Amino acid sequence: MDFTLREENGKRWYDSNGISLPSVTTITGVANSYAGIRKDVLEDASDIGIQVHNIIARLIQGDYIFEWYYLDKRIRNGVSAYDRLRQQLHYKPRRAETIVHNLEDGYAGTEDSDGDIPDGHILMEYKTGEILPIHYFQIAAYYAAHLKTFKRERLRGACLVHLDKETGRPHPHFLSTAELNEYYPPFMGLKILYEQTEILRGKEETWKLQ
Repeated sequence: MDFTLREENGKRWYDSNGISLPSVTTITGVANSYAGIRKDVLEDASDIGIQVHNIIARLIQGDYIFEWYYLDKRIRNGVSAYDRLRQQLHYKPRRAETIVHNLEDGYAGTEDSDGDIPDGHILMEYKTGEILPIHYFQIAAYYAAHLKTFKRERLRGACLVHLDKETGRPHPHFLSTAELNEYYPPFMGLKILYEQTEILRGKEETWKLQ
C-alpha cells in the first residue's frame, strides 16, 4: 500500500485509497517538548535539521553534494557527524526517508533510515538537536510500523542519534527490541491523548447563556 504525505494546518497526514492516518510526529506533538523556546530559534533549528536530513538521504541514494562548501557550517557538521557514525558502526544503509505504516494501530510516518551493522538490521533516527524523552516513543512507533510494512524483515534494534551540528560528532543511543517494545505503549497513550484532544477542540459550550 502506497501512502502520500499531506500537510494541513501544521499537521501531517498520510493518505492512501481513502485512508488518512496521522503521522507519528503529529501524534507526539500533543506533548509539546519545546514549550518556552522562542519561535525564531525553533524555526532556525528546524531548517538546519531538514537540510541535514535531506543531504543524508541524498548521500544514501548515491547522490553527490556539489554545493557542499556553500552550505551553512552547522549543516556540514550535522552531515559529518552522520558520516562518522556510519564509519564507526560500519553502518550500511538500505533505505532513506521511507514511509512506514501501521494500519492496525492507525498511524504512519517517515523513518530516517534503516540498514545493517555487524549485529544485524536496525533503524536509524537522526536529531540535530538534543535527544528528548519523546523521541524514544517516536522511534518505538517507527519500529512497530516498520515491522508491519516490511513483514519479512526482522530488526535487531534501533539507534537514536544526536548529530551535533556544532561539533560534528555523533552521540548514539542504541535501543534493543525489548526497550522499543517497552516504549511503544506510551506512544499509544499519546495517540489516545491526541485523538481526545482533537475531539475536544470541537466541543461546544453546554449552556447558551445571555
